[in-house]
Amino acid sequence: LTLIIYRLQPSGMFWRISFLVIMMAMLGFSVQLFIPIRSAQDPVMNMNKPDNWNAFLSFLERKQYGSEDMISRALKSRRGLWKNQFGTHPRMGFWGFFSDQYGLNGRRFLILFFLGMYGLYYTTKKHWKSGLFVFLIVLAGTVGLVIYMNFADGTFENKLLGEGHLEVRDRDYFWTPGFVMFGLMIGLGVAAFFDMIRLILAEKRVSKTLRNVVLSLCSVSVLLPSLALARNYFVNDRSRNFIPYDYAWNILQSARPNAVLFTNGDNDTFPVWCLQYVYGIRPDVKIANLSLINTNWYIKQLKANLNVPMSYSDDEIDRLVHRRLQDGTIYRVQDQMIANIIDQNNRSSEKIPIEFAITVSTSNKNYKKRSLDPYLQMEGMALRSTYPEPEPNAIDVEKTKDFYLNKFKFRGVTDSTIYKDENAARLVNNYISGFMFIADTLQRAGKIDEAAEILYKGIESVGGGAEPWTYLARMYALHGRLEDAKRVVEEAPDDVPREPMKLFIASALKQNGLKKEAREYLEETYAEYPDSRDAFNELFRFYYDEKMQVEMAHLLEEYIGKHPEDKQLVDAFNQLKREAPGLFEQSPHVETQPPESTEKDTGRQVKVVGLDSTGQGADSDTGQ
Repeated sequence: LTLIIYRLQPSGMFWRISFLVIMMAMLGFSVQLFIPIRSAQDPVMNMNKPDNWNAFLSFLERKQYGSEDMISRALKSRRGLWKNQFGTHPRMGFWGFFSDQYGLNGRRFLILFFLGMYGLYYTTKKHWKSGLFVFLIVLAGTVGLVIYMNFADGTFENKLLGEGHLEVRDRDYFWTPGFVMFGLMIGLGVAAFFDMIRLILAEKRVSKTLRNVVLSLCSVSVLLPSLALARNYFVNDRSRNFIPYDYAWNILQSARPNAVLFTNGDNDTFPVWCLQYVYGIRPDVKIANLSLINTNWYIKQLKANLNVPMSYSDDEIDRLVHRRLQDGTIYRVQDQMIANIIDQNNRSSEKIPIEFAITVSTSNKNYKKRSLDPYLQMEGMALRSTYPEPEPNAIDVEKTKDFYLNKFKFRGVTDSTIYKDENAARLVNNYISGFMFIADTLQRAGKIDEAAEILYKGIESVGGGAEPWTYLARMYALHGRLEDAKRVVEEAPDDVPREPMKLFIASALKQNGLKKEAREYLEETYAEYPDSRDAFNELFRFYYDEKMQVEMAHLLEEYIGKHPEDKQLVDAFNQLKREAPGLFEQSPHVETQPPESTEKDTGRQVKVVGLDSTGQGADSDTGQ
């Protein structure tokens, strides 16, 4: 086309520009050309297998993620509110990401914003073609992409999921070109500011010394990029961050030899592949990702490259689709594949272990719409299937304990100088859940000291926040070891809330029949946290269960006096005062042992409609 136009209008400038445009387009596209070349080598992980033109085109167009037309998606209906898409909404709000890029945040960012806008103005004023070009790129890479990508903010229903859909991760990377170009504008804005100061100083005919002093002070602005570096380096630094590596290593070590291991998504799959195919660690384990297993190309690779047992032919795999069952539920391709792999493996004379990573959700662990939980046993960070024989023990305690105490790696997990994003924090939480599962199994077997030892080791290895400390306090209290429970409260770090620990201890005291001690502990906790609804609820429940109606009434009166905004409790209080005014005229019981009944005081058991024994709302038919 360029040659034809050139023949019609033989201009040397036109030819050079046309050639450069075509060359830049080809260079831009050329970064994709290695994909079909690499795919043709048939690597173990061959995403979409784009070794022919049609598959390559589908790969570039991301067809496996849906075939919705992007223009239609952008203009048909908004997937989020305008204020959220352009504002600071989690995961997808443009302004929130924009204002975090350059080192000055909040209102201070406006300094950089106006510098950038001034740089854009200055460039346009000096050379309008260049200015217009840059303006259009910035506009397309920022505002244009907000409209075009139409990110979901969770306020509108996703018709496929039947629920509000929020983007699954931060979408800041989509605006990178716009952010980079605006950073260039900030730099030009600084240069324009220098030029303005220079012209002012020249017009005022100031002394050379003063001019040099002023320009020297202005030159400090060249340090602006250091603000962005200082602000963002920590959250982008991956040195010493072995959390993904160790997490993948721990998963692989948990799997039995030659096992088929189902994983859930990106974070428990890509690091595992890296260890297997880059570092050569446990390549015998056959990873089956439950997100990708809904695609035919991936199923074929599992069958051909990894020898995952299945009965489907390639033609049958191509015909697999999600099916709607008679009960209205969706029988996904992944559900069909789990069932087929289990069935084919059970029919085989050489059975291999079928396992799930602990990151796989309960809804994804099913066999022909039935939960597989009764057939799974935890071994380290893998759940081994024993289908069709039920597994009475949900965890192999000794094997899992050995993994967590002796084999697993937890490098940097408790190091506060290593940045942990949302994904890393969620993965780390799985570690403490494992320690707690072991401890819970031991304490149910009466091995309290051994369970406590495991939990302390877990706290030392992976932290875990308040949950393990709260569990420790509750465990000791449930087994009547009150002093040990109180010691845990004292030992816990300052950032661990004491209130839930104390409420657990009080609950355990009551379960053990120590009602006097339970009452004292609850009243002490409520006195320490008088604004806590949880503390109020637990004490209210205790008074109600023990038929201490006078105390219950006075507690309700005291709490709503501090919290008149709690309409539910205010309504319950007013109703109680109408139905049993005598309760508020009596003084609370002073005896240390709760009375058997207060019928002698009121003549009847009071029913507070709309408030149950936990202090929460209830239906009028069942309220107490």
